[in-house]
Amino acid sequence: MQRIACRTLATLPFLLAVSTLLPGCAEQYRAQAIYVSPFNGNSGEYHPLPLLADSQKTAFYVQAACTWGRGNVNQQDHLSGGNASIYWTHQLGRFQCFSGLALSLGDYNARRWDSSANFLPPINQPVHAAQLNPYTGHHFFGGTGFSGGINYVIPLGGGSEWRIIGVETDLQREFGGYHHFRAKLPDSLTTLDIRDRFFGTAGLSSEIVIKREKGAWSFRASHGWVFGAPYRHLKVYDSIQERPLQYQYVNVATSYTLRRYTFYFQVDGGTKFLTSRFGFVYRLTP
Repeated sequence: MQRIACRTLATLPFLLAVSTLLPGCAEQYRAQAIYVSPFNGNSGEYHPLPLLADSQKTAFYVQAACTWGRGNVNQQDHLSGGNASIYWTHQLGRFQCFSGLALSLGDYNARRWDSSANFLPPINQPVHAAQLNPYTGHHFFGGTGFSGGINYVIPLGGGSEWRIIGVETDLQREFGGYHHFRAKLPDSLTTLDIRDRFFGTAGLSSEIVIKREKGAWSFRASHGWVFGAPYRHLKVYDSIQERPLQYQYVNVATSYTLRRYTFYFQVDGGTKFLTSRFGFVYRLTP
């Protein structure tokens, strides 16, 4: 008994030290309430382009897609919606370019912060979870946008080609209830609340297109950054990733083209957001 008592006394300093550190760890991994544009991780749809081997050098396309995704801390929020666009393409030697206009509509579900199912230890609810909950719920959003880009292309034989390097941009102007939601949120309740309607990205891409007898397969990947003063130099520390918060994106897409029709699937990863997109494109030009 005496030995057991001595061992217990010997472990007391260790237990006290652990109990002192635990509150600090819990605070370090406390969830951060972050609300930004719904186009974060949800912009820049796939654009099929005429091949170098095609006789048609200029073409017009219409595109429609549905999108679904999750974001915020621990995939807290849900997003669903769709977009439609019309765009123009042109070939000039080894260069391909495109530009177009788009309309997007959707629903952003800013979920409540008091559900234990939304969090896994050691992540805790935000400090002001109770005050944030009355603002949450489904919010309609929309946006009008412009997209454009240019590729440098090399032929691979048999009509296939490698769009070895591309430069792309996507500009969106938001409207709707989700913008009003962010506009009325008190700054004291959130870690980051960006109210600006404008959301713009610029990035680099690469795509391989494999020509087939009746169509073509493609695989495309891109990486880029969000520009605009509200998303730059945030001075916000991401307590989960343990690094300064920076807004950027990556996406990968695969497509199949049959005559005038193209079907594609795309996955977009934005900072604290992940979306999937299924789309259909029709070439208007014969």
